[in-house]
Formats: sequence, C-alpha cells, structure tokens
Amino acid sequence: MSDKKDQSEYEDPELERFVRENNEMIKKLLKVQKDLAKETLKEEKDRVEELIEYQKVKTKEVAEGVVTMLTDPDVQKHFMAVGLEFFMGINALMKAAPLPDVVKDAMNKAEDIKDETSKNFCKVNPNCAKKPKTQKVDITDGDKKSTTKKVKID
Repeated sequence: MSDKKDQSEYEDPELERFVRENNEMIKKLLKVQKDLAKETLKEEKDRVEELIEYQKVKTKEVAEGVVTMLTDPDVQKHFMAVGLEFFMGINALMKAAPLPDVVKDAMNKAEDIKDETSKNFCKVNPNCAKKPKTQKVDITDGDKKSTTKKVKID
C-alpha cells in the first residue's frame, strides 16, 4: 500500500499562501479561460450548424437532380419501352417452353395485364406510337432508276 495521504489531507503551506494572496487573479484567469472555452464552443457550434445547413442544401440539390433525371419524360418513355420489351421477351420464352396448362393460363393473364398496361400508358403519353409510323422515301442509286419504299421512322 501507498503512504500517500488522501488529497483532502494534503497540505502545502506555500501553495495555500499563494492561492490566498492571488485569489482574485486566479479567479480572473479561470473566468477568462471559462469565457474563452464558452466562446470557442459557440463558434464551433455555429460552424457545425453552418456545415449542416450547407450539407442540407447540397443534398437537396442532388436529390432534386436525381428526381428530375428519373422523371424526365424521354427517360420514362425509354424505361417503359425497355420494361415492356423485357416482359414481352420473357413472355415469348415462356410460350416456347413446354409448360403445364395452369402455367399457360397464368401467362395468358399476365399478357392481358401487359396489354392493359400498354394501353393505359398510351392514354397518358401523347407520343405513344401504337403502330410504327411509316413514310415513303425516294431512294436513288447513282444512274439507276428511282424507287419508292416505305421506311419505318421513330
């Protein structure tokens, strides 16, 4: 065990005299340090709040950019077309597979749903082409005679 005295029993006459003689100065120094710590804490808190506000603004800008990008009508048109084409590809694959009647019935129901979805999409999308548009185009090849063909356009 240690022979050290408990801190409450510790006595240093020189230190006690110094504290008594300089009590006011020590209190002022401690107050200055306390005030400085409070000011530093306030400044850091303000800086953190500014950073949080800046991050909120930047996050909102990025989120708005992503939403704008994903809700762009041209992007939606392509995503819808890809989705329908993928669904039709899976449907064709399933029709080619040897499946029991119950699965074929489910596929027919799914095809009906796809047709209804496509129909509803075309109702709300004025640019929806129900049938590919064709246009007559004159094609000439050097000195050869001119021919007219129907060409599918997008």
